[in-house]
Amino acid sequence: MDSKYFLRGNANEDETLLNAGIERASVLISALPDDADNLFVVLSARQLNSKLMIISRASEETTVRKLKLAGANNVILPDLIGGQHMASLIVSPDLIEFGII
Repeated sequence: MDSKYFLRGNANEDETLLNAGIERASVLISALPDDADNLFVVLSARQLNSKLMIISRASEETTVRKLKLAGANNVILPDLIGGQHMASLIVSPDLIEFGII
């Protein structure tokens, strides 16, 4: 695969974010599995680019406020959304299923 499409590195390190072009980026999605890692990436990215639109993933509802304080514009809780959708399927089985078929 052509290396212009990806960069290997630790997003928790400023050098990696800079090599990825964070200073000229318009949007960052931080979807790491660990909330603490996402928090650190959001904090670092916001410091490096104050105009950046940042969308972050969170596992715990208690992390949402911290991510927003660190600079995330939006925080998504995929486990919560998935659970709500599964519960909705019980009430309305005709709802669209999301996933790989």
